[in-house]
Amino acid sequence: MSIRKKIFLHIGSHKTGTTSIQRFLSLNTEALSDQGFFYLIPNPWPLVIKTNGVDFAHNIKTEGFDIIDDLGHDNIIISHENYSWLSDLRNISLLKKSLSRFGRDIKIVLYLRRQDSLAVSQKQEGTKWIDCSLAYGHDISALPSELSSRAERYLDFYDKVRLWADVFGEENVILRAFEKGQLKNEDVVDDFCGLVGIEKNNSFRDVGRVNESISRRKQIILHASRQFVGERNKVKDFMVRYIVNHSADDDEKLLPSRAAAIEFYEKFKEKNRLLNDEYNITNNKFLFDEDFSKYPTIENNNIELDYIVKTFTDMVGSLVNENFDLRSVVDKDLAHILRDIALECESEGDLSSAYRIMSKASSIKPSGHFIKKKLAYYKLKLVQEDGN
Repeated sequence: MSIRKKIFLHIGSHKTGTTSIQRFLSLNTEALSDQGFFYLIPNPWPLVIKTNGVDFAHNIKTEGFDIIDDLGHDNIIISHENYSWLSDLRNISLLKKSLSRFGRDIKIVLYLRRQDSLAVSQKQEGTKWIDCSLAYGHDISALPSELSSRAERYLDFYDKVRLWADVFGEENVILRAFEKGQLKNEDVVDDFCGLVGIEKNNSFRDVGRVNESISRRKQIILHASRQFVGERNKVKDFMVRYIVNHSADDDEKLLPSRAAAIEFYEKFKEKNRLLNDEYNITNNKFLFDEDFSKYPTIENNNIELDYIVKTFTDMVGSLVNENFDLRSVVDKDLAHILRDIALECESEGDLSSAYRIMSKASSIKPSGHFIKKKLAYYKLKLVQEDGN
């Protein structure tokens, strides 16, 4: 067994160009090999998420690292943003113990993004992925109204870095600020290559834009429907796939107000300063650039009911192209989702919207007794209102 290898464990953070880095490494295996690098995607996967529906954690499986001993490359790169969720010293120590069998020189690479900006992006990712969903919730807002303990631990960069440094050694933790002015050529792929010693030349293929954010409207409708849909089921998967890939109606992003973003960021400033004092990451006192001009004066979290109804209508129509088994499951649950949204409108006194949405539920499930009963009730009440 050789322990002369140098291992780079790139642990994120989320939404810091990690997908671009991984795509670049996957596209350029031959060019990387020519320079003595190997991009390892362990099999079985080391991070196994477990959840009780309220919180989540990761089990660590290290068998996928065993192949390192058979690789004829001096430099091994392992990359995944979910490593940055780890907050259990035992799990991080297990990683160190496993990787140390193959290399004494192990570097931890972590990109850091200003907490308000990172939380906005992670909350958006919660429309798709269960970890961010449980950590940031589904308030109809760009930032969570209340920060979960899981999210708070994640965004506390000082404690996070101290945890990894205590296990791997402070000198082996490489930190970079994910800001254009801090990155080589203002590009995270170029920056990462420079950090690990990859010399980009004409033999390397570049990657385009990947993992782009979804629009304000799409994000709001996915957040709003999650209470009716739940997690880890065919309906949720279908809805996310359909809405995310739906033709773009606008490019506007869901953003908090400037004041809300600043207030959110203020919670982390002092620990950012402590981290920057120890690692000298940037010349900014509090680590990050503090320009908040990208945020609007007022949060843009409103959405037109007509858009919600049209989206669900189009989504139901698209089921024609789905296989029958999935379609029968989704049709049934979509009717229930629309029914519950209609009841929500009723509870808020909006009977007109309740009637329109319940009508759509009835078109999906015409045999639904409760739906028909509610439709008759709404129709009667609306006629009475018109008469008055």
